[in-house]
Amino acid sequence: TSVLAVIDDHEVTNNFAGGATADTDPRFPETTGLINDTALFETGLRAFQEYNPIHSQVYSTTGDARTDGEVNLYRHRTYGSDAAIFLLDARSFRDQAIAPINAANPFLDLPRFVGESFQPGRTLLGATQLAQLKTDLLDAQVAGITWKFVAVPEPIQLLGPAGAEDRFEGYAAERTELLDFIVQNEILNVVFVAADYHGTIVNNLNYRASATSTVYTDTNSFEVTTGSVAFYAPFGPTVVQIGVASGLISSDEKSVYDGLAVANDTDSTVNDKDDFVKAYLNEQMALLNYDPIGLDGSTINAELLQGDYLAVHTYGWTEFAIAPGTQVLTVTTYGIPAYTAEEMTTMPTTLLSQSPTIVSQFRVTPKI
Repeated sequence: TSVLAVIDDHEVTNNFAGGATADTDPRFPETTGLINDTALFETGLRAFQEYNPIHSQVYSTTGDARTDGEVNLYRHRTYGSDAAIFLLDARSFRDQAIAPINAANPFLDLPRFVGESFQPGRTLLGATQLAQLKTDLLDAQVAGITWKFVAVPEPIQLLGPAGAEDRFEGYAAERTELLDFIVQNEILNVVFVAADYHGTIVNNLNYRASATSTVYTDTNSFEVTTGSVAFYAPFGPTVVQIGVASGLISSDEKSVYDGLAVANDTDSTVNDKDDFVKAYLNEQMALLNYDPIGLDGSTINAELLQGDYLAVHTYGWTEFAIAPGTQVLTVTTYGIPAYTAEEMTTMPTTLLSQSPTIVSQFRVTPKI
């Protein structure tokens, strides 16, 4: 079985930006050069490569100081005419993040945040990697490959400004450039698969041309974030706690959330924890004119089979299955309720006896 592995921030240090100069981050003692040339970065990359059975590749003659001589973790693999996978390194070459949204006055600070996120020339992937991705996506479409899976450490879907400085939403000009390339070149059936957010969230993708534009262009692409195997706390309780701290979730609402069960269902009635989180996120996203979570009403020909398009209180994994002949894609997330380290110590037998169940499942008919 092939291994496709790529770094995120914790292989080096939290939320680092490899393409920024070392003097912009006090956690790196060097005062010259880029962060991706520092001793801490090089040590982290060496440990990652020694642990994972992947071929060592190095960029050369790219004409870009960010990439020349650096480890190349980008991968492109094809699986007949069914699928192609594109694995992105979203850490080694990125610019320094913009300042986070002001949690005390998020909507007052939003124009500043959005304006800075659309600053021309800011990059998450680096020019060399972005150009390679575009080339390979276009080649896959020309070759008649049905599904194109773009694996990226952080989400590309719009989730709102909280924490957005660390994902594509905080590098909005490059996000728009990539999605617009996919639309203009009619590259079909692109599925982004993202990590880092410790929960499953599915949404269709759209974009706007600039910070001042109010018109969003739809794509035929969507994203699936995948949950963690055992990171506490998962996305659900984490985002609720952030909402409480910022005053967006009242103490009474928090009490309602605490009293709900983890019961993955297909409706949006707020009678379980996932529905509470979905309703909260959709309320915040509506204020920004973002699409609500899920694929309903989008250009994606999808059918929800079990659970919901959001499952953020479980540990588990996600499987992608392409049916022979029809090429219909079925996305299934399995999980068990999340637990703490203390619970693992006090009730190991109970936790270890759990069997994973389907917490989210949907299928998508490809565009041909």
